[in-house]
Amino acid sequence: MNIDRYTLILYVKSRLIKKNRDYDEIIEWLDNGGNYTTNKTTLINGFILDWDGHWHIFYCDKNEMKTFKNKIDIEPGEPYVISMMHPDTTNPDDLNVDTVLKVLRDLKVKSFIFYPNTDTNNSHILESIHKYSTQKGFYLIKHIPIEGYIHLLTHAACMVGNSSSGIREAATFGTPVVNIGDRQVNREVNKSTISVDCNYDTIKSVVKYCLHSKYDKTNIYYKRGCTDNICKKVLEYVEGV
Repeated sequence: MNIDRYTLILYVKSRLIKKNRDYDEIIEWLDNGGNYTTNKTTLINGFILDWDGHWHIFYCDKNEMKTFKNKIDIEPGEPYVISMMHPDTTNPDDLNVDTVLKVLRDLKVKSFIFYPNTDTNNSHILESIHKYSTQKGFYLIKHIPIEGYIHLLTHAACMVGNSSSGIREAATFGTPVVNIGDRQVNREVNKSTISVDCNYDTIKSVVKYCLHSKYDKTNIYYKRGCTDNICKKVLEYVEGV
């Protein structure tokens, strides 16, 4: 039984304390061979347990649970893409959102299209996204709680865009990433990340490849004990001031 503690440490809400009673009960349930099947999500004692070959544990406040306004027509196991594109403040022409969305439309792959952040020049991205607001199979997302985003990223066939989430987080779940343009230039990337220019044919070819690719759940941005080391260094600095 493999519990993905990296997911737990890095993404779960801060209110989750590792050694509280509910957490211990979950671990005991898992260790005793808790009832699970592939791709099953289970709710126990206020925690979401998601199984996809590894256990992912998230805190779930029932009072904060939200649902999508419109129906999401995606069957279990059906491939879908996450598209997340933000403005490059140093080069507004680095990314052509219309090109990326045309690729996803032409591939007929269901896609979650996230709105951009609020950086300068985001209006151009919003204009392009709104052109596809009625596109069948496109689901436009303004905001999603972190628990929902993690679940979405875990089961996505691939991620497309220029977000740092694709660089730092997607590899934890083995989700391949098509990193477009120079927004993340000079950042070290995982083997599951393929960087390309914003060219229709290139993006289409790489997305098609990623839709049928599998990667190990390893991440160069994870180091065991990192949180403890950071806390130790901060305390050493504060005590030395």
